[in-house]
Amino acid sequence: MHRVFIEKQSEFNAPARELLHNLRENLSLECLKSVRILQRYEVEGLTDEEFENATKLIFSEPQIASATSQLEI
Repeated sequence: MHRVFIEKQSEFNAPARELLHNLRENLSLECLKSVRILQRYEVEGLTDEEFENATKLIFSEPQIASATSQLEI
């Protein structure tokens, strides 16, 4: 099984900025500094090379998103 996490770069991540704004305004979480939105894909049946190609061509847009197999907090 292969797993990859995809996160848009901050300048292209309008949904995360909108979520942060909504959490601060609607739930009075003014102390909240940032929000991350990640997509997780789990894939079976591909070779390592096929999965690497799929990550670059299907699951992410390398120009605007980063892909990683390890979730960093």
